[in-house]
Amino acid sequence: MTRLLALTCGLILATGPMWIGYGPSAPFPIMRGIAVVAVLLTAMALHHDQRVAPPWVSPSFLLPVLAVVLYSLAPASYLLLTGRSPVDPLPGQTPAQARVLGDELANINFPFIASASPAEALVLSFAGIGLVLALLGLDGKPNNTPQCRPPFPSFWAWTLLICGGITFQIGRRGFLPPSLCDLLPPIMLLAAASLVLAGRSRQLPNLLGALAAIFTVIALLTPFQLKLAAYFAIPGVLFLLFQVPSRIRPVLGLLIVVIPVAGAILLGLHRGAITSDKPLWSITETLRWKLALRQAETLYCLRFAQAAGLAHPRGDGGRSPWYFAEALIPRILWPEKPSLSRGDEYGERYCGVTGISNHSGSITLLGEPLVQAGRPGLLTAAMLLGVLSLVVSRLWLRQGPLGAPLVLTIAPWLIDFDQNFSLYAAGSVKAALVCAAILLLSRCLGFAFVRAAHRFKS
Repeated sequence: MTRLLALTCGLILATGPMWIGYGPSAPFPIMRGIAVVAVLLTAMALHHDQRVAPPWVSPSFLLPVLAVVLYSLAPASYLLLTGRSPVDPLPGQTPAQARVLGDELANINFPFIASASPAEALVLSFAGIGLVLALLGLDGKPNNTPQCRPPFPSFWAWTLLICGGITFQIGRRGFLPPSLCDLLPPIMLLAAASLVLAGRSRQLPNLLGALAAIFTVIALLTPFQLKLAAYFAIPGVLFLLFQVPSRIRPVLGLLIVVIPVAGAILLGLHRGAITSDKPLWSITETLRWKLALRQAETLYCLRFAQAAGLAHPRGDGGRSPWYFAEALIPRILWPEKPSLSRGDEYGERYCGVTGISNHSGSITLLGEPLVQAGRPGLLTAAMLLGVLSLVVSRLWLRQGPLGAPLVLTIAPWLIDFDQNFSLYAAGSVKAALVCAAILLLSRCLGFAFVRAAHRFKS
């Protein structure tokens, strides 16, 4: 019965843009409520033997959940807490014209324009489809076999993690080529994933080692890849949440809240947004920006990108629906490969960002296919994301010696809704290939050592 109700709520959410109206009087509060109910019912329907393969940790479930929380509930909650109401931009306004500067914080007007808009309806529809696919893909008995074990012994995992982290910090300061530095985070996260998987034994040293690995990843990736570290920490802590005794679970649950807050403060310190003369005020402003207004800005950008993409049959860019295929070709094979990072371009074109240094814009996974190739582009991207969701779900449930470590390692790339689709595809594929190569190599070496040991004994 729970599964049927979850599917019903997910389908209602998925078809929302077909029947929902827009504007301040639209039933968006009802849709947000349906989204919350759909998330809770899906989590209940996916409740299996949590000590073996907690489905809540799978990226196919976390991606739609984070989309709802960060890009629908967060902007709406900000409006509710500040007592303001959403408004529509004037007809024909450009993103720059609609981007009104407020008196308290620059760019305060996003939540008013982004909330209760076609962009939010698109996000809610995406979340509904994702939750339905998570129900279909994760519905099955986890594989509880002796193969459910970490891919590396703890000593080698810690060696990979620390050496990779030190090399990454040195390399990002100009001592190594960027292409080499980009290969190090997947290796570090794979080592940390091995230590997190060791926590399933429920022995205190292994649990403490898993938590230490998560915090080590955060420390070694700060400040260059802080979002990547946070997106690894969330599924990592969720995984451990179901391995520890019940009395310790509230502490780990609190970490899921503390880690994003601490990450926002660290990033504010690194960028000079937190000052010593007004530390409390600057911390509050940083948290308000990073945990609410940044997501509202992304939704704001998506709204204008969505309008531009739907205005032409082949989008604003007029490209093929498979435009992102170039992202999958390694730069070592194509040295003249164009840059995939278009944050500055999107920020100026769809966010109205002008004259702000070190500030790029995101139009999310959904905005870039619409902009580059129109409705065919969005449909192609949605189909690929659907297939990816089902494949990742089955890998996670399989829980073999390759499936679980691989999924947990590449989860930070797979749950990043804020990423442009080209970078999402390139980052996920690169991380998966690096991790798969190391896992296969470790298995081959392991089998070789076992055969050598047998020969020695005989």
